[in-house]
Amino acid sequence: ALPIYVGCEKPPSIDGFRPDLYAADVAKQSVVVGEDKTTWDIETEHSRAQYFAYAHHLSFYAASTLILAVPWHLRVRAKTLLRLATEQACAPHVARVVIDDMEELQL
Repeated sequence: ALPIYVGCEKPPSIDGFRPDLYAADVAKQSVVVGEDKTTWDIETEHSRAQYFAYAHHLSFYAASTLILAVPWHLRVRAKTLLRLATEQACAPHVARVVIDDMEELQL
């Protein structure tokens, strides 16, 4: 059964960071964490700490996904940052997804 107020709760804090997106199906051990970054904040220390915290959190779930939404010209760099975060968090099973603004144009 779905809760009465879908989408009204803030995502939970993960190691002091609050992701932009958090979805979980506890029964299926499935969790999705998503973050949106701009050109100016994709590689800050704060952002790198977020990626690691989220990857570490997701490492405890069998079916988990880490999503990073970025401007199109940062797609390749975003893939690298997510790969590094999952490697550092010892979370190789975490699926990594990068979404860029060009994908919206391909509807």
